[in-house]
Amino acid sequence: MANNDEENLALATFLAAIQFNSYLTLSNVINGNTAKKPVQPFKRRGAATTTYDLALYKEGNDNKKFLRFFERRLDFGGIKNNAYGGVVVEPFVVSSSDEKNDADGEGRLNAAEIKMAVTMYHKKKKKYLTIDEKGDFKSTYDPMPLHVETYQDPEGETAPVVSEDETTIEENTTQRDGKRDSSSYEIFLKAVESKSFLQLSTILTVENCSARLLVQPVLHSENNDVKYYSFGKDSTAKERFLRLFRWNDQMVNFDGDLPHDLGGMIVQPWCPDDDDDRDQYSRSAITVFNEKLGVYLSINDDGMFVTSKVVVPLHVKLNAVTAEVDSSVLSEEDKEHFKIQGYIILRQAIPKEFIDAARHNINWQIGAKGKVDTKHFPTNLRANIINHSPILWSALNILLGDGNIQPWEGERRFQIAMRYPHTPYNGTFDPKKYQRKYARPGEKRWHIDCAQCECPFTLLVGVALSDQTKEGSGCLYVYPGTHLTDEVREYKEDCLGKDKSYSDKSENKPKMGEPVPVYLDAGDVVLAHAMLPHTASDNVSDDIRYQLFYRVQHVKLGEVEKDWMNEPNKSFMV
Repeated sequence: MANNDEENLALATFLAAIQFNSYLTLSNVINGNTAKKPVQPFKRRGAATTTYDLALYKEGNDNKKFLRFFERRLDFGGIKNNAYGGVVVEPFVVSSSDEKNDADGEGRLNAAEIKMAVTMYHKKKKKYLTIDEKGDFKSTYDPMPLHVETYQDPEGETAPVVSEDETTIEENTTQRDGKRDSSSYEIFLKAVESKSFLQLSTILTVENCSARLLVQPVLHSENNDVKYYSFGKDSTAKERFLRLFRWNDQMVNFDGDLPHDLGGMIVQPWCPDDDDDRDQYSRSAITVFNEKLGVYLSINDDGMFVTSKVVVPLHVKLNAVTAEVDSSVLSEEDKEHFKIQGYIILRQAIPKEFIDAARHNINWQIGAKGKVDTKHFPTNLRANIINHSPILWSALNILLGDGNIQPWEGERRFQIAMRYPHTPYNGTFDPKKYQRKYARPGEKRWHIDCAQCECPFTLLVGVALSDQTKEGSGCLYVYPGTHLTDEVREYKEDCLGKDKSYSDKSENKPKMGEPVPVYLDAGDVVLAHAMLPHTASDNVSDDIRYQLFYRVQHVKLGEVEKDWMNEPNKSFMV
């Protein structure tokens, strides 16, 4: 056999059709017979040799039928991945007898025809695909060159275009709906490259379920051109990866480091058998398969990852790192208030779904654990509250300067601050009397977070998960403007390097005057300068006060904060 040195455009067109989910028209180069029905090629998975399945062009609502080889004929009556499926597609190679005929001037094929021809061979049946005079697919024992052309769907289906001059693949922009759906597999690969997180959800299930946790895909290993991936939990405190257990097929857990003997999953575009399903969903779904255990990744109705013995198509959504910054969120008056008073309030800055999810988690902890612990609070939720709340994220970037704050990732500097209703004493309790005596903080009942440290953080962020709209509701109190005073600067200098118990003693604190309550509704946020004295108040209401606190850092923490003593607002764009 003599190989043709020129690039085979037919094979390029064939591969382009796989890439763009397009259809092909096949014709017999020798006798000119053209197939009545276009076909759509799919790369066959799990075979040692790269093989393909060919699907008959969709007609109405008929299910997709795949080309199946029989002993004496070919028929579109099988299903994908049938034992008789799978063909090897190769550039047509001119035989020695063909070359001799060409030398005699009796050649059947010219160079252009060879460039646009492939053979489709079934290794198990040892037969080639051909087309008879009626346009039906048949099989033959002789290599049969097939001409390959892209087929344009009359309804506007995308078809790849192969340039004969440049032999490059371009995508036809004609679309059925005027726009092209984003491929989940392409999004998945983008996330691997950019180290981004993904939101996974099931499709075509009784109840389509979204995973509670975001996952970050990483390349685990590569063997024989098969790439294996692992999925990391949305956490940077300790890398923990999705691990499938042998002893319980219905259990998937984030536990163990990379690599692990059960780690590594094959991720592929989902190719359903049903044509309608493919039209609607296939470009928005992948499958995640653990080859060693023979199970697929799935999600239950609680949003937890589980395993499945059957194929589960998963929708992939790229989780944007942060919300976009809106420069109009803070007015000049807001920035001036922060500069002089040391704090500002952002009304309804947190989306309700984040507030509800946070309350749900905390209430679950109270009921199931008997206490509240940050380690049981979902990492992706605590990150989303900062990164994906447009008003809050915009305000942080405006105050610190765009780009001077990194997306929230870590588990440190995060606090769940609960203020439970005050317990009655000796069976008698007068809320009004108690409120007048204790609920309002005094002149020395204040503190600065980490007063003994030089520059632990830049900005205190308080997120209200419950209404705190009156005195005695356990709300935060601040001492406006005191972050600019010599008394606070001297107190900070005195506490540096000493034990926390020293900074907590009231005799070491100067009087700050009367504090101001920070009344918040659920979803409101208070931003306070790290040097601003503040305190919590007692909760004498009937309800729990739910609050989250973040301690946000400037990207150049230590450089800009080292002059805080003399320039308290040096870190801020105010």
